[in-house]
Amino acid sequence: MATSITASLALRPVLLLQLRSALLQRATPTLALTPVRWKVTKSQKLRQPHVTKEKEKWVKAKTARVEKEKDKSKEHPNWIDRKPVDDVWIRARYPPQCHSLEECVQRHKEYADPSMFDNMDGLVYATLELDMTTRKKTKFMRSISSTIMLPHTFDDNVVKRCAVFTKSSEDEKKARDLGAVYAGGADLIRQIVDGVIDRSEFDFALATPDIMVEMLALRGILKDMFPRKGRGNMSASVEEMMTLFNQGITYTSTKVSDAVGRLQVPLGTLNMTTEQLEENFSTYMESIKKQKAPKLGQFVTKAVLIAPPSPEQFLVALDKYVGDISKEKSALADEDDEDEEEDKSEARN
Repeated sequence: MATSITASLALRPVLLLQLRSALLQRATPTLALTPVRWKVTKSQKLRQPHVTKEKEKWVKAKTARVEKEKDKSKEHPNWIDRKPVDDVWIRARYPPQCHSLEECVQRHKEYADPSMFDNMDGLVYATLELDMTTRKKTKFMRSISSTIMLPHTFDDNVVKRCAVFTKSSEDEKKARDLGAVYAGGADLIRQIVDGVIDRSEFDFALATPDIMVEMLALRGILKDMFPRKGRGNMSASVEEMMTLFNQGITYTSTKVSDAVGRLQVPLGTLNMTTEQLEENFSTYMESIKKQKAPKLGQFVTKAVLIAPPSPEQFLVALDKYVGDISKEKSALADEDDEDEEEDKSEARN
């Protein structure tokens, strides 16, 4: 009996505490608890050591995917020379098919026939891919730009505004008669320097040699448009310059990356003969090839013929236009050997 009384007395404080807490919970309303943002200590900012995960599963999956998508040339030794026999083929099983320029033009003409798309007045464009690399791995070519006169002219739907700078009043009058938007001498230069005439109001700046000293004030304003003899916009003949820049085609490449450039040029309209379009393309290729030294290798690496709004694109075979690259590469190798021999001889001395 005494033991039970002693146990009940020992449990009495615990029971009283439980009863008190229960009464407080009933009496006090529930309060909304707001989270407390504790300050992160320096020890908590330290990153946990990296634990390597099991890589067996994803390594096996990646290996299987790579084997599935490996180069077709490894599966088929003569894959690059394969050509489809039928008119319809699976592209993944054959390399991109190249066609002659004449065949590409003929296919576009068939699509633009009045009985189909009726777009014989549409323009034909050649989209070219350029190799901008040089002999140094970290040095690349700049974008190229030039103006040429094609053997067969056509309307490319481009407005060409010329400003002619000359001291001769006779040349000034001749330039205005040929369609120049601005023609003048020192007064015209002063107006451009003062901002009365903005650079965006004309597309080409042509000048005669007698005013080139005064033209130096516009070097910073005109920048790439500044007249130079090599570009054809500085000449004693105003008529020749106006004919070149009014009827000629000006092309400018863009950079896809440091090593790859892109250039799109119009060849003519679909109602022109195939021979005329081919001659225009040859003229472009000869002009573009001069922009890069032959010893650096092939400049134009790819050409695609398009005729918007047609979605058709045809790859052009360039063997006829790029020349013999093997001779150029051998010449480059000979030069490298000579340079190595010179370096060795200098080192010995």
